[in-house]
Amino acid sequence: MDLKDLLKAVNESEAQAIKAVQASFAMVRAKVEEQIEQQKWQKNQKVFGAFKPPTSVAPQQETLVTLIPDFFPSLDEVKGPARGHLKRALQLCEVASIRTVVQLVMKTEQELLKYRNTGKKTIQFIQFYLGQRGLSLAMNLDTSELDKKYWPPLEELFSGIPDQRKKTLVDALQRGTRLKLPSSRWGIDVDVRCTGDLLVRTRTHILQIPGLAKCDVNLIERRLAKHGLRLYPEPAKKKK
Repeated sequence: MDLKDLLKAVNESEAQAIKAVQASFAMVRAKVEEQIEQQKWQKNQKVFGAFKPPTSVAPQQETLVTLIPDFFPSLDEVKGPARGHLKRALQLCEVASIRTVVQLVMKTEQELLKYRNTGKKTIQFIQFYLGQRGLSLAMNLDTSELDKKYWPPLEELFSGIPDQRKKTLVDALQRGTRLKLPSSRWGIDVDVRCTGDLLVRTRTHILQIPGLAKCDVNLIERRLAKHGLRLYPEPAKKKK
C-alpha cells in the first residue's frame, strides 16, 4: 500500500468515526430534550392537573371553528389553582376580542403578553390546554378554507327572503361599523364578510351596525339556528 492509499484509508476511517460521534451526540441530545419536555409536562400537570387529555380528540379543523366558551370548560367545573389560570385565560380572550379557537392559535405569545393582567403563567396554561388537542399558538392557517367548509355564504344564509331585503341585510353587514369598547384602546371593526364573522360578534355588536333593526338581528339568529349556529354569547355581567 502506497502513501496515497494509506492517507485515503485514514480519511475514510476518520469520517466514519466522526459520523458515529455525531449520531451518538444526536441520540443523547434527543433523550435530554425528551426528559426536559417530560419534566415540563409533569410540572404543568401539577399546576393544571384538573385538565386531562380528552378521550377522543375532534378533527383539528372542527376544533379550530369552536367558540372559546365551548372550547374551555366553565369556571364552575374547575377547582384549585387551575381555576385562576382558566379565569385569566377567558378574560384575556374577552379583552383581545378572541372569539374562536382559530383566532387564538393564530396569536403569538408576544401579542398576548401585551394585554393587561396577562403573564407567563396564563400563556403556559393556554399552551398546555391547546397542546392536549394538537394545537399551539402562532399557527399559520388559511381561514378562507374554514369559511368555505363549515359556514354557509351570507347569500345562502338569507335564502328564501325577498331579494331587496336580502341585499339590504348583506350590504349593511359587509359595510359594518367601528365600535369603541372599554376593553380595547383602538376599538374593533364590526364587519361581516362571511357567516363565520357573525359567530364572533354578539347581538349587541350587530345591533350597532347602521341600517340593522332588532327584527333583522332576530332574523339572523333564526337563520343561524337552522344551521346549528349562534351569535357569540354576551359577556357575563360583573357582580356589584
